[in-house]
Amino acid sequence: MRLNSLTKAAIAAAFLFACSGSPNHGEHPSNINMDTAVIKKEQAVFFENINDGDTLSNPILIKFGIKEMMIMPTDSGVRANAGHHHLLIDTVPFIKAGDMLPMNSNKIMHYGKGQTYTHIELDSGKHRIGLQFADGSHRSYGFKMSKMVNIFVK
Repeated sequence: MRLNSLTKAAIAAAFLFACSGSPNHGEHPSNINMDTAVIKKEQAVFFENINDGDTLSNPILIKFGIKEMMIMPTDSGVRANAGHHHLLIDTVPFIKAGDMLPMNSNKIMHYGKGQTYTHIELDSGKHRIGLQFADGSHRSYGFKMSKMVNIFVK
């Protein structure tokens, strides 16, 4: 059987696609579904008591807010529309959807027991604080489940 060039190219492309696996090759298969596109419009994280531009004093009380998602400790496993908070201090504005939040960074605090608030101490001056929601395996829900504020500490 003779195949034209277009048919050969289509077969080669299909073969390469089938053999390449998921776009997250080598990662846990559930990462495939972990995309900001699955975040519903009404789902969000927010700071309950801090606004962008606030001037604060130590110790700083930070209350984490969540809409239309469940707070669950990490030992509950990975569940749809559930997870826990992370605080990003003077670092990246958010963690890309599906990426693991680093466990060895002193700028990323994990609240894997399901905590909804914390007290922190920061040096005087300007700081950028982010809230990032992630699943039970510390995989980020991405930009749509993050919130960043700039504050000044007296």
